[in-house]
Amino acid sequence: MLDMYVANEVKVQQEVVFLEKQVEQFAQVRGNISQILGPSKAAKFVSKAVFLISTGSNDLFDFGKNDSNIHFGVEEYFSILQLNYFSHIRNLYELGARKFGILSVAPIGCCPAVTFANEGNCVKPLNDLAIVFYKATQAVLQKLSSELEDFEYSLANTFAMTSALLNSPSTFGLNDTKSACCGIGKFNGEGPCLKGLNATLCPNRDDHLFWDWFHPTEKASELAAATLFTGGKEFVSPKNFNQLNC
Repeated sequence: MLDMYVANEVKVQQEVVFLEKQVEQFAQVRGNISQILGPSKAAKFVSKAVFLISTGSNDLFDFGKNDSNIHFGVEEYFSILQLNYFSHIRNLYELGARKFGILSVAPIGCCPAVTFANEGNCVKPLNDLAIVFYKATQAVLQKLSSELEDFEYSLANTFAMTSALLNSPSTFGLNDTKSACCGIGKFNGEGPCLKGLNATLCPNRDDHLFWDWFHPTEKASELAAATLFTGGKEFVSPKNFNQLNC
């Protein structure tokens, strides 16, 4: 099941810009900012910015599909992810970043790309990986916070946030949490939302949690954004994004 949908994803998404590369790109931008504003003003400007990081889903999908090129157990694999995460955020800190808004991995086992082959039911092993990833990310951020001066962060538990929508969709104005609004096949989860593939489109996207086989609708994203900025510690800790931005 996982082999099939990940292969399809690769055909549609030809390139993913890895976090390491994005940090390198910011280093170039940081140099440009310094040239324009001068070293002192540039440092102050960057220190006040909030660096939003949302990563990890692809790593977990790749691990979950049991690729023959991956020869790690769960603990070893997550140790590698933690080390990489730590290194990249540390590099951003050394470039002047001080405020970090981090989004953990949502319940990826509930995406239509996965559930269409499971009678619309979430795939627990993938969701379990997302839970472990949240705990691993939390540990990394706590370590960085204890070691680096003026380091601030907000960690969004997007697994808990999405689970709230899945458990009580009508409370949030949603009617369909299984089917994608746009896609092909069962639950619109057997392929992407592309005109060339004769994808079907739902009449009201605001009814749905998922826009396509992987991604949330604009309505779901608005709900998430509101939670990021005003939510309590069960969803965003140790402070929400609004408090981080003060």
